[in-house]
Amino acid sequence: MTDQIRVLVAVDLRDVDAAVAEQMTAQVSDANRERSHRAGCLQYETYRSASNADHVHIVELWESMEAFDAHWRVQSASTTPEPPAGIRIETEFYKRQVMESSAGHWQSIDPQGRSAIIRWP
Repeated sequence: MTDQIRVLVAVDLRDVDAAVAEQMTAQVSDANRERSHRAGCLQYETYRSASNADHVHIVELWESMEAFDAHWRVQSASTTPEPPAGIRIETEFYKRQVMESSAGHWQSIDPQGRSAIIRWP
C-alpha cells in the first residue's frame, strides 16, 4: 500500500487582464520547475488548458503526506507574493487507495480506508 498524495490546483484567470494572466502563468511555471526537485516529489507539472487559456492546472504527486508537509513548510516560509486580485485558486488533495471488489462492492484493501456506509457498485 502506498501513502502517495496527489494535489490538484486549479487556477482561474478569467477575471484578470491578459498580460497579468501571462505573467502569472510564467511565474508559476518557473517556480514549479524548482519545486519539482524537492525531496519526495514524484511529479510537479503545470498545464494551461488548450481549450480555455484562462485555466491553469498544477498537478503534484508526493511520495507521502510527510514529504508534502515538508514541501509546504518551505513554501509557506518563502516570500512568494500574493496572487493578483481576481485570480481564483482551488486545491484538492487525494490519497491513493488500492481497491478490490468484494461481495459485489468496491472497497479499499486497507480496512482503515473502508467506509461502513458507502458501497460502490
